Amino acid sequence: IIAVDGLSASGKGTIGKIIAKYFNLPYLDTGLLYRAVAYKFLESKISVSTDNALHVARNIKLQDQKLLPR
Repeated sequence: IIAVDGLSASGKGTIGKIIAKYFNLPYLDTGLLYRAVAYKFLESKISVSTDNALHVARNIKLQDQKLLPR
């Protein structure tokens, strides 16, 4: 596992993708996951709580076209 951390717009995604390709590793965009959970909360109009977040996160289908970056 390789994690890349840094400030917003510092190139984390770019370098992460380069590292993943170089080492032939899968790339996981955690920012996309956070945005997907937030989107589902807004879409479902449920209250934000830790319990609800776990439920929402477990039931996200990342194949949902609305959740994919444009």
